[in-house]
Amino acid sequence: MSINTDGPEGKNVLSDFRENEIRAFFSNFLKWELLYNNFDVQFLNVDTDKEENRGFDFLYGMYEPFLRDSFRHGVIVEVKGIRDETLFNKGRLTKDIDVLKHKIESALLSKNLHDDPKIQEKDINYFKYGILCYRFTNFDNEKCKKVLMEYQISGLKNGDMFPTIFVLTNDRISTFFHLKREYNNIEFYYPYYREHATNGYESKLSLSYLFSDIIPFKTHENNNTIKNILFFDVPSPLSFKLLENFCGRYQYHDIDRIILANSDYTKKEIYKSYLSDWEQNSKKKIEISCLENDQNIRKDLAEVFR
Repeated sequence: MSINTDGPEGKNVLSDFRENEIRAFFSNFLKWELLYNNFDVQFLNVDTDKEENRGFDFLYGMYEPFLRDSFRHGVIVEVKGIRDETLFNKGRLTKDIDVLKHKIESALLSKNLHDDPKIQEKDINYFKYGILCYRFTNFDNEKCKKVLMEYQISGLKNGDMFPTIFVLTNDRISTFFHLKREYNNIEFYYPYYREHATNGYESKLSLSYLFSDIIPFKTHENNNTIKNILFFDVPSPLSFKLLENFCGRYQYHDIDRIILANSDYTKKEIYKSYLSDWEQNSKKKIEISCLENDQNIRKDLAEVFR
């Protein structure tokens, strides 16, 4: 084995509580294939010309039907537990992104990683994508957005293989947490897009949907198939019109329910009024559902995503 699971990272057999939560989320809800967790890889440091070890939390096989040969991409997932939200600032974010960026760049060039039998068996050749997961004990969404907006990307020099890093925090994780508690047997809709995807349903959640504002999916309830859309945008006449256009463009007609991730349940009747033209055009009533919006998630994610 070229990947070391007995090094400093691999010896962490109990792992961190937050890592266990994120592992359950990616493995059991997104249903991505976990290739390795808590492992070390030896890299050549080009500055010192010496070998160095780098620890990784998770390496997943990517699922993205809208990207050609997505199965050949490995995704590096790193987990950061934040107990004191005041410590999350531009400096902390910049440091964490720089470290993950370095890991991705090193993975791209690592002979040990590319020679690993499991990596070769899965035909994974690219390590371009990383996901930085922040699990806050107390989450301030506005402050988090402010810190993310302050971050500046630098060093765009590797073209198509420049590391692409996504930041996942409580706001998005909590939505899927509440969704999973309310609905079972979720299957996501992947429309035809250029030469990719085939107007079908999959139980896997893709990378693009993980960070999308619109996620179409179906559920099976009381022997009926219900067509849903999980919607992250703020409800308004304009945003609902854009949603209607999405359904028409991607052949997702006759939806049954819109599930709002960012809404006020006391305004449900107002949101319903935004649908009058859409319902008239489709000749069908559309249900509005407001998800719970507690973003602190004071429960073990692994108990829900299992």
